[in-house]
Amino acid sequence: MRVMILFLSSFFIFTTIIFAAGFDCRKASTDSERLICKSKRLSELDSWLNRAYHMSIWHTNKLAILKAKKEQQNWLVTVRDRCKDEMCLENTYLTRIEEVSSVKIHSIEGEYVGITAEFSRQETDFRKSLIYNGISILTCPLMIKYIDRTYTTGRDDSYGAFCLSKDDKIIMVCDDTMIGKLTFNSSGFEVNTSTLLDFTKKNCPPGG
Repeated sequence: MRVMILFLSSFFIFTTIIFAAGFDCRKASTDSERLICKSKRLSELDSWLNRAYHMSIWHTNKLAILKAKKEQQNWLVTVRDRCKDEMCLENTYLTRIEEVSSVKIHSIEGEYVGITAEFSRQETDFRKSLIYNGISILTCPLMIKYIDRTYTTGRDDSYGAFCLSKDDKIIMVCDDTMIGKLTFNSSGFEVNTSTLLDFTKKNCPPGG
C-alpha cells in the first residue's frame, strides 16, 4: 500500500509540473524555467512566444536566423532568467510576445498568431475550406492576423497563412472570418511575411 501511495504521489507531482511550455519541462535547468513549468498561464505564454518566434524566422535567410537566435538567447539570459516570481515572468513574457509577434511592413500591420487555441481554430478552418477546393494541407508554419486600424465597426479578423500541402507545395491563403471569404494562391509568390501581409490586405480586408 505504501508503494502505491508513493507512486500516486509521484505521479500527481509529475503531472502538475508538466504543462505545454515551449520547451521540455523535464529538462528545465533554471529557476525561471521551473516556475514556468509549474504554471499553466506561464506555460501558455512560453508556447505563444515560441510559436511566434519560429514564425518570425521561418523561410528567412541564415544571417537573419542567426541574428534572431542570438537576440532571443540574450533575452532569455539577461531578461527572463532574472525574474524571481511569476508576476515578473508574466509581464516579461507579455512584453516580449508583443515585440516578436508584431509585424509592420511599410504601412501594413499584422501579428503572428501564436495563441494555441486561436492558431488551431484558424488552421482547422483553412484545412476545411481548402479541402472543399480540392487541396489537402498538413500544417501552416506561418500565420498572421491582419490589423486594419481604420476598421471600427465591431470585431472582424482577417487571417493569412502559408500552408504546406500533402503534395509538398506551399499554399498562400487568407480568410475574412466575418464573411467567410477565402482566397488562395498555389504558385508564383515569394514566401515571406511581407508577401503574406500584402496578399491578406488586398484579398481579405475586414468587412470586404
